[in-house]
Amino acid sequence: MAEFKKQGKKIDALVPKIEEMLESHQMTGTVSVSQIRRIVESSPTIRNMSTVLAEVSARLQDRQRFSNAAAADEDNSMGRVGDQFDMFDHPDGHRRHFPPGYTLQNCKLQFMYQLWHCGDGTQRICPIKDFTPRDRSVWSRRMNKSYSELKSLMESIDHAARNNNVATRARMTRADAQNCFLAGYSEINVKTTTPSGKVRDIAQLKWQSALRYRQKKV
Repeated sequence: MAEFKKQGKKIDALVPKIEEMLESHQMTGTVSVSQIRRIVESSPTIRNMSTVLAEVSARLQDRQRFSNAAAADEDNSMGRVGDQFDMFDHPDGHRRHFPPGYTLQNCKLQFMYQLWHCGDGTQRICPIKDFTPRDRSVWSRRMNKSYSELKSLMESIDHAARNNNVATRARMTRADAQNCFLAGYSEINVKTTTPSGKVRDIAQLKWQSALRYRQKKV
């Protein structure tokens, strides 16, 4: 919510400037689309406003999308507190929290955050954060490195959520995870614009892409 208020202040500050520009171009009354396009292309201030509006729109869409997903989860057992997950037999004789051949999928950041905290109730696989060293002993060195990188990324979202007064818990429902994700994902130090100036939708990035686009702290 604080982020939306900050973006709202940016938009409010741009309104008087836009009015001045329209007046300077004698663009009062009915304005054509082509006229608007010309002044937007010639004005860095209005181009900046377009970027801000696009970012706000994307975040509102994320909030609605996540809210719909949380509402749907009320009708199934995936990720609920107390949900039971399976242990799977492996060829080496050990039982693990995931089936043989399981690997970390490179899915979208928002979905991976759900898998990290809530697990996959459909496949009966526990939250990824609960995988033990014995579980991971069958993985390659590269897969274990990916797990460590994923853990760092997920914990950074948790930390940002707590900084925004949204508490994380050891066991979370999908609705809990949704709230934490919304409160933290935009502050994980991923650049919000592409090299070409387009707004980057962080929530829709694959989690490995989010890692790649994270900016190093100075």
